[in-house]
Amino acid sequence: DVILHKKAMLIDSDTLVLGSINMSRRSFVHDTEIAITVREPRMIRDFEGLFQDYLNNSTPKPMKDGKVIINFPKVLRMEDVF
Repeated sequence: DVILHKKAMLIDSDTLVLGSINMSRRSFVHDTEIAITVREPRMIRDFEGLFQDYLNNSTPKPMKDGKVIINFPKVLRMEDVF
């Protein structure tokens, strides 16, 4: 089995970014990362639904500094989306 540490970011309901890249200067300049930008409305709607399901089934955890961490119930698997 192969495990890929991946991220998914939805921007303004019209752009989806999938890949291993972190949103930091170091990732863009020094690290070897990969990302793809998706503008396909059907795929974006599918991910919006998946993200909403995750939020509906997650447990917010307040931190001492006032921030909130969201513990998602499961790992995103590609077969959940496609």
